[in-house]
Amino acid sequence: MEHETSVLVICEHELLGEGLAARLQMMGVQALVAAAHNDHAVVLALRAHPDVVVIETPDPACLDRVMTLSPSSRIVDATRSIGRGFPTETMRFDAILEALPVNQRPEALA
Repeated sequence: MEHETSVLVICEHELLGEGLAARLQMMGVQALVAAAHNDHAVVLALRAHPDVVVIETPDPACLDRVMTLSPSSRIVDATRSIGRGFPTETMRFDAILEALPVNQRPEALA
């Protein structure tokens, strides 16, 4: 059975998480969203050991949880791109795609 590329988006801003997941799904990537404040949902989602975890929360415990429960996942930190005013660092959507294993990237990137 072939492995399906997967991304977990852990977010504080639901609209951002849903938007990222929808765009990834349109590209054929399995994407799930877990609210950063829902520890139970995050733990359950990490049990699937997603290829990539996008973190959009400044909570260091969340990063620790990801590294402990799914150490093989690549992590993309979107935290500094979100906030009031101008972002301190702009994250490109391609950063998520580039974090996917090369042999599992969507056709458009292969």
